[in-house]
Amino acid sequence: MFVRDGQRIVEVAPGETKTVILSEGSWGFVSYIGTFGGNLYVVDSVGNEVFRYPALSGGRFGYRQNWVQSGSRDKFADLLSRVVSMSIDGSLWIGGSDGSISKFTSG
Repeated sequence: MFVRDGQRIVEVAPGETKTVILSEGSWGFVSYIGTFGGNLYVVDSVGNEVFRYPALSGGRFGYRQNWVQSGSRDKFADLLSRVVSMSIDGSLWIGGSDGSISKFTSG
Protein backbone atom coordinates (compact mmCIF):
# COMPACT_ATOMS: atom_id res chain seq x y z
CA MET A 1 0.00 0.00 0.00
CA PHE A 2 1.25 3.50 -0.83
CA VAL A 3 0.46 6.61 1.24
CA ARG A 4 1.51 10.24 1.31
CA ASP A 5 3.59 11.31 4.29
CA GLY A 6 4.32 15.02 4.00
CA GLN A 7 6.40 15.59 0.88
CA ARG A 8 7.01 11.92 0.15
CA ILE A 9 5.16 8.78 -0.87
CA VAL A 10 5.90 5.72 1.21
CA GLU A 11 5.19 2.06 0.66
CA VAL A 12 3.79 0.42 3.76
CA ALA A 13 4.16 -3.32 4.20
CA PRO A 14 3.97 -5.49 7.32
CA GLY A 15 6.96 -4.53 9.47
CA GLU A 16 8.44 -2.17 6.87
CA THR A 17 7.98 1.37 5.59
CA LYS A 18 10.02 2.53 2.60
CA THR A 19 10.15 5.96 0.91
CA VAL A 20 9.57 5.49 -2.82
CA ILE A 21 9.00 9.08 -4.04
CA LEU A 22 10.23 12.42 -2.75
CA SER A 23 8.14 15.34 -4.00
CA GLU A 24 9.64 17.06 -7.04
CA GLY A 25 7.73 20.21 -6.20
CA SER A 26 4.69 20.74 -4.07
CA TRP A 27 1.67 18.51 -4.30
CA GLY A 28 -1.65 20.07 -3.44
CA PHE A 29 -4.10 17.49 -2.08
CA VAL A 30 -3.18 13.93 -3.03
CA SER A 31 -6.59 12.31 -3.43
CA TYR A 32 -5.50 9.00 -4.95
CA ILE A 33 -2.37 6.89 -5.23
CA GLY A 34 -2.55 3.80 -7.38
CA THR A 35 -0.43 1.40 -9.35
CA PHE A 36 -0.83 -0.23 -12.73
CA GLY A 37 1.75 -2.05 -14.80
CA GLY A 38 4.34 -1.42 -12.13
CA ASN A 39 3.98 2.36 -12.50
CA LEU A 40 2.81 4.63 -9.68
CA TYR A 41 0.06 7.22 -10.29
CA VAL A 42 -0.50 10.19 -7.98
CA VAL A 43 -3.62 12.34 -8.38
CA ASP A 44 -3.34 15.92 -7.13
CA SER A 45 -6.90 17.24 -6.96
CA VAL A 46 -5.82 20.79 -6.04
CA GLY A 47 -3.30 21.07 -8.88
CA ASN A 48 -5.72 19.20 -11.19
CA GLU A 49 -2.97 16.86 -12.26
CA VAL A 50 -2.10 13.19 -12.47
CA PHE A 51 1.55 12.30 -12.20
CA ARG A 52 2.88 9.01 -13.53
CA TYR A 53 6.09 7.67 -12.00
CA PRO A 54 7.48 4.94 -14.29
CA ALA A 55 8.72 1.73 -12.74
CA LEU A 56 12.46 1.18 -12.56
CA SER A 57 14.35 -1.90 -11.42
CA GLY A 58 14.57 -2.79 -7.74
CA GLY A 59 11.16 -1.41 -6.78
CA ARG A 60 12.18 2.17 -7.54
CA PHE A 61 10.33 4.76 -9.62
CA GLY A 62 11.58 7.30 -12.15
CA TYR A 63 10.88 11.02 -12.38
CA ARG A 64 7.28 12.15 -12.59
CA GLN A 65 5.56 12.67 -15.88
CA ASN A 66 2.39 14.71 -16.40
CA TRP A 67 -0.26 12.20 -17.41
CA VAL A 68 -3.19 14.52 -18.28
CA GLN A 69 -2.93 15.99 -21.77
CA SER A 70 -3.47 19.73 -22.06
CA GLY A 71 -6.76 19.34 -23.99
CA SER A 72 -8.31 17.36 -21.11
CA ARG A 73 -7.31 19.64 -18.23
CA ASP A 74 -10.56 21.66 -17.99
CA LYS A 75 -12.81 18.58 -17.92
CA PHE A 76 -10.42 16.84 -15.54
CA ALA A 77 -10.35 19.83 -13.15
CA ASP A 78 -14.17 19.87 -13.04
CA LEU A 79 -14.28 16.16 -12.23
CA LEU A 80 -11.70 16.42 -9.46
CA SER A 81 -13.77 19.07 -7.71
CA ARG A 82 -16.50 16.45 -7.13
CA VAL A 83 -14.66 13.12 -7.07
CA VAL A 84 -15.80 10.39 -4.69
CA SER A 85 -13.76 7.44 -5.97
CA MET A 86 -11.01 6.54 -8.42
CA SER A 87 -9.47 3.44 -9.86
CA ILE A 88 -6.82 2.65 -12.47
CA ASP A 89 -6.59 -0.36 -14.79
CA GLY A 90 -4.69 1.20 -17.69
CA SER A 91 -7.36 3.90 -17.82
CA LEU A 92 -8.16 6.26 -14.96
CA TRP A 93 -11.79 5.92 -13.84
CA ILE A 94 -13.31 8.75 -11.81
CA GLY A 95 -16.61 8.46 -9.94
CA GLY A 96 -18.30 11.81 -9.35
CA SER A 97 -20.62 12.92 -6.55
CA ASP A 98 -23.37 13.33 -9.16
CA GLY A 99 -23.22 9.60 -10.02
CA SER A 100 -21.16 10.11 -13.17
CA ILE A 101 -18.31 7.81 -14.18
CA SER A 102 -15.58 9.18 -16.43
CA LYS A 103 -12.81 7.29 -18.14
CA PHE A 104 -9.44 8.81 -19.11
CA THR A 105 -7.08 6.78 -21.28
CA SER A 106 -3.52 7.78 -22.16
CA GLY A 107 -3.98 11.15 -20.47
